[in-house]
Amino acid sequence: MSGTPKRAPAERKQRHRILVIDADADVKTMLAETLGEEHYELIFRQSASNLVEVFAETPPFDAALVEIYRKPDSFLELLPSIRERCPKTEIVLISELEGMHLWTEAIQLGAYDYVPKSLDREELRWVVLNAAGRNHRI
Repeated sequence: MSGTPKRAPAERKQRHRILVIDADADVKTMLAETLGEEHYELIFRQSASNLVEVFAETPPFDAALVEIYRKPDSFLELLPSIRERCPKTEIVLISELEGMHLWTEAIQLGAYDYVPKSLDREELRWVVLNAAGRNHRI
């Protein structure tokens, strides 16, 4: 027997799972470049016909960045059921449509944030990273 203590296996940090629903290839490229893949697993969907099921994928997502464009009200109507089914997934809505009423309604219905698509890269990165880490803080 050796007097050398055994070392515990190195802890592997958990990667945040981030769902991105956006048809814009530039957004996909920007997020992949900005967030990298070291600590984040990015799952991209161009669209989702059944959003509630997509959000309920196992293992759960830490955050979701969802583009709403044509009919923001349709997604906002689904938001409470998505939040109920996936309470630990922080949802960030992104849209070319800007307006305080959309932001206010999205937050009231359970979104983590609502950001305009014109938001610069660093600000968008900050919002997504904070949303993804929200449930992992002590």
